[in-house]
Amino acid sequence: MATIFFNPESADLIVHSKDNSLKISVDIGYGQAEGFLIYADNDLISLGKDVTIDSIKKYENKFITVVSTIKDKITYTNMTSVTVKFKENEFETKIFKFEQELSQHLDTIIYVLKFKIVLKS
Repeated sequence: MATIFFNPESADLIVHSKDNSLKISVDIGYGQAEGFLIYADNDLISLGKDVTIDSIKKYENKFITVVSTIKDKITYTNMTSVTVKFKENEFETKIFKFEQELSQHLDTIIYVLKFKIVLKS
């Protein structure tokens, strides 16, 4: 039985300048298999690979959505995790980590994670 995790209230991703680029990377925990998609608003911008948006301007006040399917491969724990990292030019990397415990060994979980791009005021 698969589990779905959804962060219903998006996390705000504060950016310094709409002219900067934004690198997005996705990492999963140890002992897990995964695949992921990254959307910028309604545009599919990555199928399983880290991606860089050349200019944040197009997506200001819009959403980055990461959909990740994770399969647990270890029988001694039911924990899963996905970490989404955002790197804006020379600024500090912003890291968002999500963890969920599965109800069964070797189960699957789908994470749907939304981030709203907000210009720093």
